[in-house]
Amino acid sequence: MGITWIADGIGYVPGRVNVGVVQLEGDRALIIDTGLNQDHALAVLRDVESAGLRPYALLVTHGHADHFGGAPTLRRDGLELIAASSYEAAFLRLPCLVLLSLVGGAVPPPELVRTFHVPSASKVDLEVVPGPFHLPLAAVAGNMRLVDLAGHSPGQLGLQVGDVAFVGDAVSSPEIWAKSRLVYFSEVAPAIDSIRRLEELQCAVIVAGHTAEAENPARLLDANRENLLALSAQIEALVRAGLYPRGQVSAHQVTLSTEDITSSLASAFGLELTTLHRFFVTRAVVRAHLSYLAGKGRVTPLASGGRLFWAPTH
Repeated sequence: MGITWIADGIGYVPGRVNVGVVQLEGDRALIIDTGLNQDHALAVLRDVESAGLRPYALLVTHGHADHFGGAPTLRRDGLELIAASSYEAAFLRLPCLVLLSLVGGAVPPPELVRTFHVPSASKVDLEVVPGPFHLPLAAVAGNMRLVDLAGHSPGQLGLQVGDVAFVGDAVSSPEIWAKSRLVYFSEVAPAIDSIRRLEELQCAVIVAGHTAEAENPARLLDANRENLLALSAQIEALVRAGLYPRGQVSAHQVTLSTEDITSSLASAFGLELTTLHRFFVTRAVVRAHLSYLAGKGRVTPLASGGRLFWAPTH
């Protein structure tokens, strides 16, 4: 497919996951994310080499399989350095942690292990933090800055290069929101803060992991904030409508369980949670928004009868 160049020496390889490319000194290139697997990484490698460049360093925005699954392939082809935040580095070194956290800390069912893609472990050479991004033995025209974009994943980082920002999965297109409805974020409040930080950058172009380059970042950022807040509001409305769970909690309590809320939302959005993967991801989205609402003092968790219920905070 080739590299789509946005500015001098700054571009990306479009695909199911957009892979960033930044030309460093000489023929060295910084790669941002890799795609899911060896095939994706090899396709990126061909495009980078066709442009007369060779991968020198890889920045992984966050430790989900579709963003670092191709790292071992790039490493075998001469990649010298892999960088990630310390939080996401743990996922790269122990990819099973993503699956473990998704199911709530227990060993997952065998069927989920078979169907959930867990990539090979990857060594991380450089643990990085938000701020100026300096690579050993390499330079780039203009400054590179890492940006805290926690939310989709707790330690996610973005990269600003000139007027371009590579943002991982901090934002998604309106089309993705319309299709998925329950877009995955592990934390809602940090996700909203990350949108604000991206607004403050005032970049001319945003490249997200699953969204074509956005030349109107303000509109994209507004839409993502609105969708996040709208989903939280819808979940709060469900809790406030509530139901009486047949005496499992005090009669005066109006409550819904986490599964009640998940089921109600899936029904409202026409989603069929018929696979374990889809069920656990959707439940995680709901739990993230419930935790956000609890932090805002809007709902209260109640453990009773072996289930977790949520009641409105009056």
